[in-house]
Amino acid sequence: MTPGCWAAALVVMLSTQPAAAAQAAEPLAAPAALAKLQTELKAAVPAETWAAFQTTQRSWERYARADCDWKRSLSDGGSVGASLYGRCMTAKRRARINELKLLLCEGYGLTGACEASARYDQPADPTAR
Repeated sequence: MTPGCWAAALVVMLSTQPAAAAQAAEPLAAPAALAKLQTELKAAVPAETWAAFQTTQRSWERYARADCDWKRSLSDGGSVGASLYGRCMTAKRRARINELKLLLCEGYGLTGACEASARYDQPADPTAR
């Protein structure tokens, strides 16, 4: 299937099935939101701490991929493995966003949520049963 045909089929599917639209969009939204949050954090935290954050974030990414790879291996090579991995990574990215977003606030979150962190609030998991 050509990219144009694939995109057209996806548009039809998503426009006729709202739940499917949310489910399909979520894995794409989480990485973009996490990348945007990191860009905002770079401006919000002291410059001398940014390199340490980047090292920490790379370690977190390795952990997340390794944990989700392990969960995928539970499917013993079955067709559900890719779905397990995708859902796992989406959940981990959402959790990471929830952890990091408060750093945009006064006192790096010690005073609670703020307008900047609210931009990263997420609806209930559309893939949850």
